[in-house]
Amino acid sequence: MDKIFWRGTSNGLFSVRSAYHLGLDLLRKQKGEYSFRVISADFWKKLWALKVPNSSKIFLSRVCQNLLPTKQNLLKKGVMKDDLCPCCKFQDESIIHALWSCPSAQDVWGSGSMIFQKCPFSFSGIVELVSFLFNRLDDDFLSLMVAVFRSIWMRRNKLVFEGQFSSHLTIFKDASRHHEEYWSALKKDDMASQLHSNTLNSSKSWKCPDLKSVKVN
Repeated sequence: MDKIFWRGTSNGLFSVRSAYHLGLDLLRKQKGEYSFRVISADFWKKLWALKVPNSSKIFLSRVCQNLLPTKQNLLKKGVMKDDLCPCCKFQDESIIHALWSCPSAQDVWGSGSMIFQKCPFSFSGIVELVSFLFNRLDDDFLSLMVAVFRSIWMRRNKLVFEGQFSSHLTIFKDASRHHEEYWSALKKDDMASQLHSNTLNSSKSWKCPDLKSVKVN
């Protein structure tokens, strides 16, 4: 026997509360939403607007969503037997530990600008750290920040898979070099675009010749 069933509740009975939540869900589907609801929309806008290579933006988005294969994450999936940091072998390897609070990571940050050296040491998570830096650094330093994050993570992977561990000075120099090369390329592109724009603006537009003259091309 057919009967009316309200899909907004588990028992099929209509309620104003369930209709309200169903309406919100429909609005979200029409508008679209960010892949990680805990992080604000403004945070994602700042992240995707960073002047860094697209691969670096994707890396930072994975960092902020806790998607890197740290030992802590691998332990949760049953892949590892422990979550001890492979660099310091002292604390659990979370993302905030691997990229910021680990003594080996702090050595890298300490090799750079005073802006990074004066940042607070303790953060509850990587999103809090990145948000803190978003609000205090300009585009240039934010680009360098992402480059250092990637270099620290790549050094960690090289230690785990190849048994090699580069010095903190080498890591920061490599990150700075990649950062400077990218910004140099950006400036060249901006100069080329400006030159092209000036050329177009300065070029004379065609006009009809005078009645007593002949225009020859």
